[in-house]
Amino acid sequence: MANHQHTNASIDARQPAFPDGLPLMRPRVPTAEELAPYLEEMQASGYMSNFGPIGRRYEETLAEMLQVKHCLAIANLSTGLMYLPQVIGLDGGEVILPSYTFVATAHSLKLGGLSPVFADIDPETFCLDPASVEAVIGPDTVAICGVHLYGTPCDVVALEEIAQKRGLALFFDSAHGIGSTVQGQPVGGFGLAEGFSTSVTKIYTTMGEGGFVATNDDTIAERLHMSRNWGRSKGDDSSFPSIVSKLPEVSAAAGLIELPRVPGYVAIRQRLIQRAETLLSDIDGISFPKIRDGDTSGHKDFAIMVAGEAFGMSRDDLAGALAAEGVETRSYFAPAIHQMEAYRDINHRVPLVVTEKASTQALCLPLFNQMTEDDVAILCETIAKIQLSTNSS
Repeated sequence: MANHQHTNASIDARQPAFPDGLPLMRPRVPTAEELAPYLEEMQASGYMSNFGPIGRRYEETLAEMLQVKHCLAIANLSTGLMYLPQVIGLDGGEVILPSYTFVATAHSLKLGGLSPVFADIDPETFCLDPASVEAVIGPDTVAICGVHLYGTPCDVVALEEIAQKRGLALFFDSAHGIGSTVQGQPVGGFGLAEGFSTSVTKIYTTMGEGGFVATNDDTIAERLHMSRNWGRSKGDDSSFPSIVSKLPEVSAAAGLIELPRVPGYVAIRQRLIQRAETLLSDIDGISFPKIRDGDTSGHKDFAIMVAGEAFGMSRDDLAGALAAEGVETRSYFAPAIHQMEAYRDINHRVPLVVTEKASTQALCLPLFNQMTEDDVAILCETIAKIQLSTNSS
């Protein structure tokens, strides 16, 4: 590949494609008018947090939407994943997870008492590769944590088969999974539990932070409730040590307002992604994560893979060129977790070849609920012009 030095100047020194900027994400939050009745209810009930009536309705609505028995709202998913080893009954041991995910996945499980061990990812879906998981299992392995990446469901069926055959606990980091389905079933009811995030970057947000854990297991649900409440069930007696993670009532109210809109948000994102993939399909060096037949993605992110040799410039150079055009991007996930200082001392049992390749090629482009097809068309046209400009220079 030619060594192109990008100057961060917009194409042909003209006005940028997005002079006002095209952000990577733009959260949609309820209006003051929409929140007003809930604020009045909070005033009347006296509940600001502490599992109040609004929070309970939010959890019930979530459980109905995901077709599960229990959803427990929390302040953030990091705490939820940290609780899982203890509430499932795991006393140490190894958990297999992808290195190609947000670092919170590994951090939370490590803080929860498990030792992360990394398996490679599938070269088409970029989710955890079941064959690699099998190769990584050792005598101290106790659990598998699948990750639904960018909204793409991982191979739930294969992971369930491995977990059952090898006697391992299976749960999921479903931070990106809202609105996704596996063979027609909403993500949320697989494995022992699935943890979701409603932070500011997600399809909907509970006022910037938040999350919840979904499970069909009554015992896990009860212990999760205790975990988010200092290990207490009733009164002040604590059954085990834990830190608090409560979702405020105002955040739960935002969730209740936003949940009916989620199917519409997903439909918008699916339409925008389909349009973008059509417009970018003829550009050499650009490819997209694949979704298995029968599954659907809620498209938390719009990720492309940039093969530098074929495209004409590296992923990082394309990101710089798009920044000059007013387009915000993010290299999710670079570096991969196993390349980070906190995890470099782990002895890898399998080469993480696909992971390391993806971490140099993946680029997340703007995607948000208010984005228009015109935005997508200009964005894709800009990428095409960048490539043409690069290859003709």
